[in-house]
Amino acid sequence: MSELAQGVMDGICEEFGVAPLAPFRAASYIQLCVYGPQAKDHSRQYAQDPHEDGHMLSFIKPTREGLVLMKERSLEPVRLLENEVAVLAGSLLTELFDHAVPAAYHAVLAPSKPVARSSLIYFANPNPDQLLTTFYRQKSIDLGSTVNARHTGFGNQPIQLR
Repeated sequence: MSELAQGVMDGICEEFGVAPLAPFRAASYIQLCVYGPQAKDHSRQYAQDPHEDGHMLSFIKPTREGLVLMKERSLEPVRLLENEVAVLAGSLLTELFDHAVPAAYHAVLAPSKPVARSSLIYFANPNPDQLLTTFYRQKSIDLGSTVNARHTGFGNQPIQLR
């Protein structure tokens, strides 16, 4: 998965005429999100509230429907074929692009019937030893703060990048 993430990011860098980033593998990780078979609580629309990931890219492979992209006030279901994964831009990519590329704001809908659901997610992060500067304004990026701002909001422990 790290090779796929690196290839996507290398293509983005090439498209924008900037040097490729150092390999992602050292700071990237896989997370399994498991949702038990619970009936929809009418007070909650979401199994996971709307958010954006604090990483460079997120590669998501869910076991069933439920992932939605938030577009203004509408919810756009993400429908994947069996051999496909969703690739979402994270807030770190937004920082790198000086906010010209928005992060993918997304959520997981609560199911209407009690069904189990899980998602395997690969969070691609840049090498912590590489100093990142934004593509346009050439501003330094505080890698640790940017990655952890969203990550810790879900109750996760901070990622130690250095």
